[in-house]
Amino acid sequence: MLDDNVKGRVTVNEILPGFQVSGLSLEHLEETHYRVEEAPGLFWSVLTSPTPSHISIDGIGAADIKTYCPILLTLSESHICRGTHSAGITRTGAGCHISPDCLERFAHQYQEEAFERLANALRSETKILQLPPSGRLLSLVNQMLDHPYEGGLGNMFLEGCALSFMAELGHVVKGGKGRRLTSGLSRQDYDRTQELRKILDDHIVNPPSLNALSRQLAVNVTTMSKQFSQVFGMTIFKYVGRRRLEIAQALLQANELPVSQVGYRVGFNNPGAFATAYRRHFGYAPSDESARFHSPKKVAK
Repeated sequence: MLDDNVKGRVTVNEILPGFQVSGLSLEHLEETHYRVEEAPGLFWSVLTSPTPSHISIDGIGAADIKTYCPILLTLSESHICRGTHSAGITRTGAGCHISPDCLERFAHQYQEEAFERLANALRSETKILQLPPSGRLLSLVNQMLDHPYEGGLGNMFLEGCALSFMAELGHVVKGGKGRRLTSGLSRQDYDRTQELRKILDDHIVNPPSLNALSRQLAVNVTTMSKQFSQVFGMTIFKYVGRRRLEIAQALLQANELPVSQVGYRVGFNNPGAFATAYRRHFGYAPSDESARFHSPKKVAK
């Protein structure tokens, strides 16, 4: 709940157990002092409003937060964070908190160098890092805060964003870029990717999570996702979304069903989200598709 001298909104979403993203847009009507006890974990945050901010952590130090220059806190134990915001300023920004258990779980499950690097950073001393600007990280957080997907597709989208965020953050911390894959696939890899496509087609309305798919196919999530993109030219998430819309198109052409019912059958609980996705993919509204194939019959006079 916001204080009386602050107005605006704060959004917090838990994407996975121990993985939270947040966004804020606040106007400070009076000078505001805050004191927050932060639990152990890894904190990434970026300020998107023009007025710089300042943070101090008891026993650690202080840092100036500049616009679009992210900071990374690695807190191995709880600490008190303090700050002051002047009257009349507006703050906008986004952030991410990853708990120690979540980091260790990711590092163990996916065996990725970037994830292990983040876990090691948290195991070492508590510190504040100033990171170079990263539009990619900010974009991923914004996508996790505001997306049109629901149900199984929404879970897959958020899981994919979380994995991408952690991988990108690990590479930013290192100061380098991610590893590149070779272009060729073995026959075994190709056949496994085709099996993955069949699983997705069989469960297109409520697809398994990326983690469940990787266990079923006995391959880690990163390799599975990259090989799928190599074979089909798109991500797993994009493939599921496209196939849903293709099935919806076939239903609209073959049956005189309400548009909202068609959307529900292919996994969209929100008719508006279905109409938006359909128009974005095909270039026209789903109601136009239905009207083309099921125009009202003229009554003979």
